[in-house]
Amino acid sequence: MKTFFKWCGYLIVFSILMGLVLSFIVETKDDLSKFSASVSGWNNSLRFVRWVLIASLAVFWSDSCQFMAKYKEISSAQLEHAKTMKWRVIGALIVFEILIIESLPTKLIEG
Repeated sequence: MKTFFKWCGYLIVFSILMGLVLSFIVETKDDLSKFSASVSGWNNSLRFVRWVLIASLAVFWSDSCQFMAKYKEISSAQLEHAKTMKWRVIGALIVFEILIIESLPTKLIEG
């Protein structure tokens, strides 16, 4: 539980720092539109990176589980359970990518 709150604290600090950085970068609406246009050019590259990360997670799932088992010192039963969760996790990541990140339903409805 302690590590959960530690990571939440990290995320809050990171969000505040990103907000401050963006507030210095973007001072007017013109700056915002220029920044948005420059970031939108990265869409295809970032999409490719996300799909490669999901595919590499699928390929190296067992190795990742073994590494985490050594790092966290979990039991063999927990390790086997983690290995059986491979396709559930990968499926959830794919569904999240398609529904939330790519917003495919919205694109289909809007035409």
